[in-house]
Parts: sequence; C-alpha cells; structure tokens
Amino acid sequence: MERNHMSKAERFLLASDLMRRVGEEPLGGAASESEISAAESELRVRFPESYVVFLREFGTASWPDYIYGLGPTAQGGTDVIYMTTSERSNMYPPMSRYLVAVSPDGWGNHYCLDTAVMSDSECPVVMWDHEQLPDQVPELVAQTFLDWLEARINRRIRSDAN
Repeated sequence: MERNHMSKAERFLLASDLMRRVGEEPLGGAASESEISAAESELRVRFPESYVVFLREFGTASWPDYIYGLGPTAQGGTDVIYMTTSERSNMYPPMSRYLVAVSPDGWGNHYCLDTAVMSDSECPVVMWDHEQLPDQVPELVAQTFLDWLEARINRRIRSDAN
C-alpha cells in the first residue's frame, strides 16, 4: 500500500476495500455511534479517530487478524469492552487503565491503543506483554491504529501469497 501521498480517509478506504476483497474471513457489522460512545464511557477513554472509523465500518474483524470491536457480531472474545475490562481486572499483570486491547497476538499478549498519548485525534498502538511486570512500558508497534491495520493487511497478504 503506497501511502505517502494519501490522506487518512483515502488510506482507510484502500484498507477497507482490501479487507472486503482479499479477506476470506467474515467481517463484523457496523457499530453505532451510541455503542461507540457507551464503550468510551465504560472504558473511560477516548478512541482514536482511525479506530472509530473502523468500528463504524466493520465493528469487528477476523481478517487480517482478529480485531476487537463493537456492533452486532461483537461478543465475548471479540468485544473490545469485554476483552479490555477482563485484561484490566482479571489478569496478571493487570493492563493499564489507559490501554485498550484491540487484537491478540496468539501468545497471551495484546496489541493495544495507548490512549494516554493522544495527538491529532490519534494514538499509538503498543504491545502489552502479559509476562512483564505491571509497570512495564509497552513496546511501540505503530504510530496509529490505521498504520497498524495497514501493516497487518500487508503482512497477511504476503503470508497468504506464500
């Protein structure tokens, strides 16, 4: 995906088109504005703009990876509220209150939105490592959710081609 000269909206349009055309896995159903607002309130965070666009468009996804979200297909293991709340209160180490789990890595860790570092309506995606101490500084993975999503799409397309 060439993104140097594309707007954020154009980049998301390209990413969503690829998710629909290339992804063989089902995509969720769109989340409503009231669901998004209620989730932000319950988790006590503000979601970054690119994640909100994803929620409005797809709700959840299982391609290119499992992406937690909201909407009619979000339940239990795909629901961003359930997964984040569970990681904050039922797991050790507890996830920091400003992190929002958006995708599992398959090994018990989570890609998270770091809502404590919001800039221009976006925040970085970091890796929360369940084997580290509670005061860990999560590893930076991408500058924005959209950057992370594009990287996951590109990785999945390369992997599926091999």
